[in-house]
Amino acid sequence: MLDLPTVEEAGGPSLKGDEATSWFGLLAPAGTPPDVVSRVQQGTANALKSPALRDRMLAQGAVPSGMRLATRAE
Repeated sequence: MLDLPTVEEAGGPSLKGDEATSWFGLLAPAGTPPDVVSRVQQGTANALKSPALRDRMLAQGAVPSGMRLATRAE
């Protein structure tokens, strides 16, 4: 990593105790048949149960989780 100052060292506010998060999701065009959406959701849920994928995500600082389709639609 380059020798860069922190935000605080550069004159910005202290970010101690703050946390940055990211969220990723899959989207489909309006009108996608419900059975297709369901298959993609089920495939994603199955992938997130894979120990190999979970371990890889955790090693990168990600927390694998899922959300119900109805929750995302809202």
